[in-house]
Amino acid sequence: ALDASREATLRSADATHGGDSLPAQREVLDMVLEHLPRRFPRSFSLDGRRLRVHVEGAGCEYDVDEWREMRPLELAGLLLQEDLVLMRAEPGGAHRVQAAFVVFSFGRVLERVGMDLEQVHADVNRFPSDLRKPVGRFFDKLSASAPAWRTNFGLTWSPSLVPTPDRYPHRASYAPEATHNTPGKWMMARIGEVGVGRAVWLKVEYQTVRRLRGASDHALFTVRTYVDPLHTLLHVPAAARLLAQNMRNAAQGDFKHYLGIDDEEVRGAILAYLDSMHESGGGGGGPRAQQATR
Repeated sequence: ALDASREATLRSADATHGGDSLPAQREVLDMVLEHLPRRFPRSFSLDGRRLRVHVEGAGCEYDVDEWREMRPLELAGLLLQEDLVLMRAEPGGAHRVQAAFVVFSFGRVLERVGMDLEQVHADVNRFPSDLRKPVGRFFDKLSASAPAWRTNFGLTWSPSLVPTPDRYPHRASYAPEATHNTPGKWMMARIGEVGVGRAVWLKVEYQTVRRLRGASDHALFTVRTYVDPLHTLLHVPAAARLLAQNMRNAAQGDFKHYLGIDDEEVRGAILAYLDSMHESGGGGGGPRAQQATR
């Protein structure tokens, strides 16, 4: 994933996808270099044009000018835990991925550089009919002085922060070949082996988006990915209740296919587990939750 992102940033710097993104990439790097030493002075120090990083006893140095010349977004991505995506507005209203340094939140990075928002969200049910216009208006109105944020959730079947084939066994583009035709059967077998609480992982993305001040035709989209086993909600019963509510709402429409909860048996097992946690009020999760957690 890291190598793919490195190649993507180099490719996007080539102006092969509708305009040179290097000025925007450099603006992003400059923001990062201004923020990190000021906010975390014990871990980051800038001496002239050399950046020193000291984290948990380990250290390294970067020649800022060398990276700023051709690989600014890559250095910004290496310094942060967030994935970074630069979107560029085009005449006619489309917003296209101009450059990306992505390790955790999604795979196939090289394929996505050059895509517009509708192409990026091709797997999202009803995006063209329900979301394309609102999302486009949001990006059109985005201001450099008013960045925005949101969170989303998904259910995955792998603890890996890096995209792996078993993260989404219900999506043919991600899934191992053995699960393409029977993802529900594979999921229930996994639940039978280790229980719901250890088979299913809650993936949450904290996303921010801001328009750049200098390269104002670009917006920076950041994604911080968190992955936790479902049993960690045992001590947060209110969160278990809200997750169950969101799942039930999603199950009423096409979005259930994207989340991988269209299989009634799989969805029922997960909801029973979450309901048990909420009913018990935490502190162990009740008999069903305890059995599923094992």
